[in-house]
Amino acid sequence: ALFVLSGIREEAIKYPLMIRYASIFMKHQAKYTIDVLLQSFKTINIEELLPSLLTIQTSERFFAVNYIKQIMETSKNKLLHNIYIFFLAQSSEIAGQDELINYLDQQETLQKNNQPIYFDKDFALNVCKYFERHEGQMRVYGMLG
Repeated sequence: ALFVLSGIREEAIKYPLMIRYASIFMKHQAKYTIDVLLQSFKTINIEELLPSLLTIQTSERFFAVNYIKQIMETSKNKLLHNIYIFFLAQSSEIAGQDELINYLDQQETLQKNNQPIYFDKDFALNVCKYFERHEGQMRVYGMLG
């Protein structure tokens, strides 16, 4: 079904179909779905897609993290940034935890330079606390000032 959807050329047809079935696609074929999104859906409204990202199996969230990272370069959507933090904090991989710390450090630098940050600090603090990411907690506490 996803293969057929990716072959549809008319945006008016394929866009609503992707949004409608994205949760199913993500749950069963996360990597392929994200590949299709990157190749065929350059202008997708991320707010419509966010619920489907949460259906990705924990073992495949790496693909979602990479997709979110690419979208975050141009998105100011707070929920997107919060999901990114959640996925990184939830990760049992050292690389995910390191990426969380790097992200929080970047955000702290932005905040110190009076630039906006696009995540909820209370949410990040609670997520880090829940997943016992103590270093992340300390970074967020530092941002609370």
